[in-house]
Parts: sequence; C-alpha cells; structure tokens
Amino acid sequence: MTNVKYSIHPELLEDSFPKRACDHGDCDAEGVHRAPMNRSSLSTYYWFCLEHVREYNAKWNYYEGMDEGEVEVSNRFDHFWERPTWPFGVNPHDRQHFYAFHDPQDLLGFGKHFSAYDNDGYVQTEKYMTEEAEALRTLDLHYPLTSAKLKARYKELVKKYHPDRNGGCAISEEKLKHINKAYDLLKRIVTL
Repeated sequence: MTNVKYSIHPELLEDSFPKRACDHGDCDAEGVHRAPMNRSSLSTYYWFCLEHVREYNAKWNYYEGMDEGEVEVSNRFDHFWERPTWPFGVNPHDRQHFYAFHDPQDLLGFGKHFSAYDNDGYVQTEKYMTEEAEALRTLDLHYPLTSAKLKARYKELVKKYHPDRNGGCAISEEKLKHINKAYDLLKRIVTL
C-alpha cells in the first residue's frame, strides 16, 4: 500500500516528459548533454547526445577570434569570478567617508584639509549656525577662513556690485547691503 500523502502524480514522473532530441542535424538520439551556444551567451545551450557533445567540445574554443591581450584580460577577470577588484587595504566605496574630514588644529598630521576627492582639499561637513552659513553663501566662501581671504573676497565683491560702478542699479545696491552685512558678521567671527 502506498502512502497517498507522499506519492508523486503520474504526469510528473520522469518517464512522462517528452525526450529532448539531439540538436545535431541528423541525429535521433536523446539530447541529455548540454553545451554552450557561443561565448557571448554561455547560459543558452545546445543539447547533444554523448557522441555529438564530444565532437562539439573537441572543436569548441572559447577564445576563438580574440587577440592575445583580450585573452589576458579575460583570464584576469575570470580569476576573480568576474567581480571588480581593487588593491588590498583600499575600499573605493568607503574611501570618500574616510578622506573627507576637516582638522583645523592639524591634530592628525595630514594638514588642515585632507580629501582625496576635492581639489581644494576640503569637503564641508560642519553644520553652521544659519546666519553664519548665510554669510558664507553670500560671499561664496567656506572654512577655513582667514581674515586676508575674507578681506580679498569682500573687496572683489564690492568692486563688482558698487552702485557707482553699476549706474545706481537698485539690485546691485541691495546685493551690496547683503555683502556688507555678511562681511561684518564674518569679520567678528574670524577675529575671535
């Protein structure tokens, strides 16, 4: 007596499935051995009988049509299971977080600014008070801020937006008022 709970339906038995024919032209044998169709689609297969899969494998050359350099690149890539690699001790995904910091007292000995991703050598990470941040945006500056740098930028903007130079333009006059206010605020902070 068979246990009905664990019996397999007769249509799902191996014998009930149609047999796959050999993909070789004139062969009527069962195709039970798979072989890749080509280099660019290795997950699609021909199904051959044992005799024809041996023949196909004897002629198969994965590197056919590749020059020596392409073969070398392919071998290196396969050596690491087709995964990207980088030098030991370097994680390119974590690097940005490690190399983007601000050390104004140079406690770590890398210089006041150290960043592999910023030509200025600084990535702004601090959060400033809103007035201070607005003043920095108005003058288009960022820390570290020296009085010489602040003064030079202020002079440059005053020359650009001074009403005498812009024919009494009201927009330039308003912009200059904001520049003066920002300069006064930052001047007090820098000299502290």
